[in-house]
Amino acid sequence: MLDSIYEAGVSETYAVIASNAFKTLNITCHMSHIDTTTFHTDGKYNQAEEAGVIKITKGYSRDHRPELNQFGLKLIVEGQAGIPMMMAALSGNDNDKTRFKQAIKDHIGQLQDDFSVQHIVGDSALYSAETIKLMSHITWTTRVPETIGLARGYIEKYADQLAADNDGLNLNYQCVDESYAGVEQKWLVVYSPQAHERAKRNVSKQFSKKSQDDQKLLKAFCNRSFACEKDACHELELLKKKLAVTNVHDEVIEPIAGFNGRGRPAKGAAPDFYTYHVHVVSSSNYQQYQQRLQRKSCFIIVTNQTDMDVFDADEILAGYKNQQKVERGFRFLKDPMFLASSVFLKSPKRIMALTMVMTVCLLVYAALEYRMRKSLHDNHETFPNQIGKMVEKPTIRWVFQYFQNIQILLH
Repeated sequence: MLDSIYEAGVSETYAVIASNAFKTLNITCHMSHIDTTTFHTDGKYNQAEEAGVIKITKGYSRDHRPELNQFGLKLIVEGQAGIPMMMAALSGNDNDKTRFKQAIKDHIGQLQDDFSVQHIVGDSALYSAETIKLMSHITWTTRVPETIGLARGYIEKYADQLAADNDGLNLNYQCVDESYAGVEQKWLVVYSPQAHERAKRNVSKQFSKKSQDDQKLLKAFCNRSFACEKDACHELELLKKKLAVTNVHDEVIEPIAGFNGRGRPAKGAAPDFYTYHVHVVSSSNYQQYQQRLQRKSCFIIVTNQTDMDVFDADEILAGYKNQQKVERGFRFLKDPMFLASSVFLKSPKRIMALTMVMTVCLLVYAALEYRMRKSLHDNHETFPNQIGKMVEKPTIRWVFQYFQNIQILLH
């Protein structure tokens, strides 16, 4: 069956299934989300290059298993129910920027024609000059990578003000107009109090570790002897470049008299030579700590929706936060209870077909959850969650567990 699926076309077959599912559920796909993940495999693959067949190889592993071969899966899901619209199997060493660019190039027309998608959301890998030029006829939202200097500049400019104005509960943002790759855009510099609390723990831990490493280097340096003052000054400048989070000041170079003979030298005897030791005062680079804390507490969301009659910053933020729809689908596929977290197939073609079967399972799961939640909402009904609280949007997995003890007897 896997061979038959591959011969029919993996992505093409799934697109037909998804299109029929959306028509049956009567879902309008206003906003879609794109992301990728990887799965590890426990076999060895010495495959030759073959057009249209993924390459099973080592690469960056989201499963934290870089020693194993892996392959990737790309999903484009609908933002309301989290149902995958399109999927594609990927080689194990592809990077996300290349994957996203190819996905937009291959599928943007089909997304608009078959699913009426008007808005695409992705993570920072979507933000490249080549990719956003391909999306000139559709609205998109993504995150600006921190590697872009302009992004760091805006964060440093607005972080303190946004933190001071924040109520400690909700996101706070500053909207600015910007242009990148010849495309006019709106940038939202966002301060998150939740991210700030996480950053304080993580940055403090990292800063403390680097500070300890710096102190070890300083201690070893101050115990060294130098033949001349010039050498001591030169080595001190090299040391300053190695220190990660420590500032050095009040440097003092002390000459130490040395004698060639044994024993204590005679009183008033002239030294035969001098060695030089360096004494310094050190302090933590608090400015660098604050900058790292700012960068981890803030992020920048960007969109090409610049029409002020249509632009809604809160809606843009809500759309980006809804990116968890596709991430939630990946968690479903990697759940040990799904029994597909590890793949044992010898043929890469069959692995490609298996990714389609896995995505169909996710489609069924998400469609069931959508229909259940819609029914609860339409009938003003609720369902008890894991702690007994009555909710309108339970997960379908939790509801399934209520059926575990139901037995059917057939006569």
